[in-house]
Amino acid sequence: VEGVMLQRDVYLSHPSRDFSMTDEALRLRLIKDLDDGRVTSFLTYKGPRISPISKSRIEKEVKLQGLEDMKDILIGLGFSEELVIEKKRMVYTLDDISACVDIVPELGCFLELELMDENMKRGEDRLLDLLGDQNPGEIERRTYPEMLMEKQV
Repeated sequence: VEGVMLQRDVYLSHPSRDFSMTDEALRLRLIKDLDDGRVTSFLTYKGPRISPISKSRIEKEVKLQGLEDMKDILIGLGFSEELVIEKKRMVYTLDDISACVDIVPELGCFLELELMDENMKRGEDRLLDLLGDQNPGEIERRTYPEMLMEKQV
């Protein structure tokens, strides 16, 4: 295990754009490393999914000095807190592939594989090869917020 952490994700809704319709997300993430107690935070924009197989999408992320200050700024601009997800994440790496085991209360345990490759198709093919005989139809494309919101309906 490369790292074990607790993550608290706050998903924000836009004042005039429905992210569920545009397949986008804006997230504030607080990470506490359980090995050394270090805390870091990020603001992440997730663009629409660009693959019919995986959850591949363009993401832009910035490290924050003050998560609460950024949250106050965004709320002042009209964004609102939509959903909070807390999870435990164990991170493993093999070469340039990151494997994260997430334990999400109310949803269960998930394996997320990630590979940073400028050629999305090549990266996706490598991950599918790694999965081997795993049926691609069993790959979960819904995000944690989507799963939680479906569960609440």
